[in-house]
Amino acid sequence: PPLQQRIEAFVDWLCTGAGAVASFVADADGLVLANRDDAEAYAAATASISHNEEAAFRGTPLPVERTTVIELDDSKFLQVIRVDTNAGRLAVGVVGAEPLSRARCAQVRRLLRLGVEGEASA
Repeated sequence: PPLQQRIEAFVDWLCTGAGAVASFVADADGLVLANRDDAEAYAAATASISHNEEAAFRGTPLPVERTTVIELDDSKFLQVIRVDTNAGRLAVGVVGAEPLSRARCAQVRRLLRLGVEGEASA
């Protein structure tokens, strides 16, 4: 299937398989590639969050593939999981009742890479 269709299926899985109430995939500039349940407002903030982190930790090496968790005012969390792919650096956003575990974040990265890059990256 085309790349856009694979990303859409991944975002659907975030809501059904990972327990997200809203989810998105955005590029490094915050441009939304796919989203579910009105997650666009969160996606627009991802580029700013990333730039602010880099500025705050200037001189301290940050992992390219890092995760940021922000507690929202409605008893939910926004978790931004950064993923390096052959299509560029992408941000996966998950809004849920609890942040995902490290193991679940690793699974999210692996599945997004598989969806973007295809079978060769598995």
